Order: sequence, then structure tokens, then C-alpha cells
Amino acid sequence: MPTFAKLVGAIGFAALFIGASFLMVPLFPFGLTPWYFTEFNGGIALILGWRIAGGRAGLGTMSGISNGVTALVAIVFCTLALHGFTQMLLRSAELRYNGLMQAMMSGIGISFDLAVLLAKPTIIAILLAGSIVIGIVTEFIADKMDS
Repeated sequence: MPTFAKLVGAIGFAALFIGASFLMVPLFPFGLTPWYFTEFNGGIALILGWRIAGGRAGLGTMSGISNGVTALVAIVFCTLALHGFTQMLLRSAELRYNGLMQAMMSGIGISFDLAVLLAKPTIIAILLAGSIVIGIVTEFIADKMDS
């Protein structure tokens, strides 16, 4: 059932990840930004912000912080997996792999390489602080408007 807390969680995390994606794009080597990088990040953040941060809201401030950090971890994991998988599919279309296991291991490796490339202190700090704030705001909205 739609609630204001779910809406705030979804919009908050989508905005956070779209903004962070714009900060991440210059970190890629020239011309190697993943396909639809900002759009995929925003879409996954929208869905998981709705489900995790908004769906679990209403249990107190500490729970809100926890929900925000949990949503952050889930979104980061899913976006890295999605970008690794899409890059693996693009490479498999060029017949770079001999079999399924080689392709799957390459997808995992691409995700790991992407995580290492983007793990900068400023980006981590922005995502962590933003997720805590969104979690607290979502909790506040759930307390005031969804009761």
C-alpha cells in the first residue's frame, strides 16, 4: 500500500544516487562510462528506496538510520551487479567468452573492478550521510503523516 514514507524514501534515494552518479562519471576513463549509468542507478534506488527505507519506516529514529544504511548497501550491491552483468552481456555479444562460467566470473570481476574504481572517500561519505538523512526524514514522515 502506498504511503508518504515510501514516496519520500523512493524519491530521496533516487535523487541521492542520481546526484552521486554525476559525481562518479568523471572517475571513469574517457569514454568508458557504463551504459545508462545514471538512469540505472536512479531506477534501482527508486525501487529499493520504496521497498526498504519506506517499507520499514515507523519504528523510531534508530530504526530509520538502520533502514537508510540497509537501503544504501542493497542499492550499491544491486547497481554494481547490474552494471557488471550488462558489461558482461556486451562483451559476450563480441564472443569474448568460451562458456557460461567464464562469462559469469567476468561479470563478477567487472563488478568488483567497478567498486574499486568508485570507492572514493568523498563518494562514500556523500552516500552514507545522505542515506542516514533520508532514513531519518522517512521515519519522521512515517511518524507524522502515515499514522
